[in-house]
Amino acid sequence: MCRIKSINKIPKGLYCYDENGTCPYWSLSKKGGIQNNGYCAYLKVGDWESDGWISLLWDSVKECGLNTNDDDLQE
Repeated sequence: MCRIKSINKIPKGLYCYDENGTCPYWSLSKKGGIQNNGYCAYLKVGDWESDGWISLLWDSVKECGLNTNDDDLQE
């Protein structure tokens, strides 16, 4: 069975969490070590796979760019 990814489940704002918790696609992995172990199932990428660019998934900073526009940001 194929699971369909829903953009609606991605929290609003710059981070992989909101007032209700975390994004269902975000997690920490045992790979990569501290500050290099964030993983996004939506993008299917982890910090340790960044290939030269700096990824901050470990710190719950969004890499997907979805639901981040100014109108969506929470104060």
